[in-house]
Amino acid sequence: MLEIAGSDLRERIEAVLAYHRRTKHRLNGYAAGPETLDWDAQPSPYRHFAGAQVTPLPLVSDGIEVPFAAVTGQQDVAPAALDRSSVAALLELSFGLAAIKEYGPDRWALRCNPSSGNLHPSEAYVLAGGMAGLGDGVHHYRPGEHALEQRCAAYPKGVEDPNCTIGNWNWLGTDDQARDVVARLIYGFRISVEFGLTLAIISSIIGVMAGAVQ
Repeated sequence: MLEIAGSDLRERIEAVLAYHRRTKHRLNGYAAGPETLDWDAQPSPYRHFAGAQVTPLPLVSDGIEVPFAAVTGQQDVAPAALDRSSVAALLELSFGLAAIKEYGPDRWALRCNPSSGNLHPSEAYVLAGGMAGLGDGVHHYRPGEHALEQRCAAYPKGVEDPNCTIGNWNWLGTDDQARDVVARLIYGFRISVEFGLTLAIISSIIGVMAGAVQ
């Protein structure tokens, strides 16, 4: 526990409560805000891992010659070799950037696979082994640079590389408080199940009692 003087602790608590009162929503109105977005202070829309080894990927979608009939199943598509180029095409067309928009000084990207709008965009990982042009291990896709960054190199020998321990991965990223999104989903699911079971039990008891009275 931190040793904080009583008066100092009261001042800190009052500062927190004052901030809460200023920023909370009320029944008769929303909390006051800046009214505009601070584009210069916005969080980065791209997740990346500092210090990870980065492997650039080629942009190859413009060179793919697949007729529309093949897309609709009217014509067979020749399989592509599994290598860095084919993985690059898959990521470019599924999780890459589709366009860059600009308005005045602001600039933002549109993704082929958009996020849910809550600053946790869809993430893609590649588990590679024996692939030409790409090292073995787990790689995270960086759409901004169209590159793969290696999260671990010793998979499945996780004991040789702490980053390869599955329990250390944030499969769906983290929220604004650095909490694992998957863990939050599981926790919320548990509460929903408990509420549903409790409601079902109460409804059954009320139904039995009402039926007994009649």
